[in-house]
Amino acid sequence: MNQNQIESVEQQLYQDRGIYFRGTARIRFAHLRFGNLCPREPNKKITAQLKERFSSEGCLRLEPKNHIPAVISQDTLDACIRASPNVSQDVLLENNGKQPPELRLPENCMVECLQGLHRVAAGKEFLPRRDWWWTIDLYLEAGLDALRIIPGLFVGFRIEHRFMAMKCHEEASNYLLHILQVWKSILGGKESLMPRVDRQTIELLQLRAPGYSSHDASVVSKNFREGTIFSAIRHQGTRKSIWRNLQSLPCLIPSLYSFFEDLKYLQPPAKVVRQLVAPSKNSTREAMWRIFTAHGMPENQWLLQTGDGEADYQWLQGSSSDQFEFGYQQIWLYAWRYWAELVPECPRKEEGEATPISQRPDPRRWREIARLAARLGFESDEIDGFLSLDPDREIAKEALLKARSPEQFGYDDSAFESYVTEVCRIFNLAKEIPAADSKPCLLIPGCGESLARRCGRVYDNAYKADRKYLFLSHLYDLQHGESSGLSSFAVRMSVYFAFFGRRLPAGNTDKESIGGRLSQSTTQGQQETTSTSITAPGTSEIQVMPPASEATPNVPTSEDLQTLPTAVSDTDMIDYIPTDPSEMIIKVWKDGLMHDYRDPVSISQGIVEKMIPEWRLYVETSELYH
Repeated sequence: MNQNQIESVEQQLYQDRGIYFRGTARIRFAHLRFGNLCPREPNKKITAQLKERFSSEGCLRLEPKNHIPAVISQDTLDACIRASPNVSQDVLLENNGKQPPELRLPENCMVECLQGLHRVAAGKEFLPRRDWWWTIDLYLEAGLDALRIIPGLFVGFRIEHRFMAMKCHEEASNYLLHILQVWKSILGGKESLMPRVDRQTIELLQLRAPGYSSHDASVVSKNFREGTIFSAIRHQGTRKSIWRNLQSLPCLIPSLYSFFEDLKYLQPPAKVVRQLVAPSKNSTREAMWRIFTAHGMPENQWLLQTGDGEADYQWLQGSSSDQFEFGYQQIWLYAWRYWAELVPECPRKEEGEATPISQRPDPRRWREIARLAARLGFESDEIDGFLSLDPDREIAKEALLKARSPEQFGYDDSAFESYVTEVCRIFNLAKEIPAADSKPCLLIPGCGESLARRCGRVYDNAYKADRKYLFLSHLYDLQHGESSGLSSFAVRMSVYFAFFGRRLPAGNTDKESIGGRLSQSTTQGQQETTSTSITAPGTSEIQVMPPASEATPNVPTSEDLQTLPTAVSDTDMIDYIPTDPSEMIIKVWKDGLMHDYRDPVSISQGIVEKMIPEWRLYVETSELYH
């Protein structure tokens, strides 16, 4: 990669951070306003219940689950920081479990709370006036505009601070964008319908996969007939259209609840990936980009890992952007496969089976992930440190010392290292067993995975069964099967694409190049409609889904295509990556599916501003804390 490419991709990474969270502060009740996502007036019964709860348990305003999310403009926040002694942006962001600072707002200045009306009402009755404040999590108002168009998603919105250290901003932003895309697709892109999506609809549809599973489709169909979902939408033609859209979804239906639960699944692998880079405040993706050198990689090719064997690699055509993107994702996939052997955490217990016990990290796995990272073009002192390990010698030493009680036996010190070498020689006589040529299926007999198993930390049996398939070649080449229930691997696939999106390599000429077939006409969060085939100069034919709206852009045929048409919306074009003065790469991302175009295209500065908000959102099930 040349320096122009490095600098331009670095700039793009910074633009995509999507960090809208601005910290936590104590704010007086007088400066809290409750917007249209909250009731106009507090319910007296709920307020009384909360007051009674405060009396018995205390008013726990500092508990993260009880924080109130609110939006604020950057100008207002800056003015408040200037007016508040010993308060800075860093202090607001890095409380580290301490009592948040008090943020003093100018007179008549308000922050808009997304929930918490009853908490504040009960607090006014329970607390002395001098203590009329609450703990507020602050977000930039521009950042929440995208998801606020569907109020039903925000019921129970809350912050969970223990995930802030994950630093997976881009992955979380991808998931949030995925939520918005899926729900827009369900509603046919009609924004007028979005405020009519209620809490019950969200709760009954989340984690269902009516586009894959006939069992799920029958459950959703029953809810549809009984009017328990989309009850505020009564026009029969519109309801039929929504039902068709639901049947075409190629993924689990996501929500803020599934988002935050799935962050729990992402957390252990994130700990693994962070160990490959030096500690920093950068996001995981930024940190990995900074150590990406593409050393030893041929130009316009990227390396695909198809299995854990030494020979399970192949070079595929692609751009320098593909080298980083697919390399980065394959490191994550290794962490997804083996996190239980890399960090002292374990999967969830299966009902009726023994509780999994966390294991001591395996140095062999750490050396393997470091070798993979180096092979994919990443270089760091941390990777070099893992590569310098010799797990075989450590295991050989441990075996020799454990074989005989050290209280009764001993080895000749001068010959001990030669004994270790001999044991290692015997280790190397083992022959690699070829992996069974099997493929995962989307569907299994019966009802499939229960809803409880479709998000959050993975269960033990699912972890063991699915990890051998966690390669790009399998994720893009699934066998649907003839059964009715959703498989555990289908869940893993849906979660993976929610965090990382779908992507076609630049210049892809072989549709068999990632797995047996690439997703060509159906993309994440998009109903399966007639796709528009276009050919970019210098690349082969690729399939692009039209946006989920009534106003489909007029995309020219391949013969007419010189530059991308201005009719393509900003939300479909988020990455602008110049590589050198004579050539530019445009990455077009349609509903999670990225394509590289090699012609100049003008892009407005408003594109990045339309990215959806920072990821610290959660659905709280407690009805008392609305």
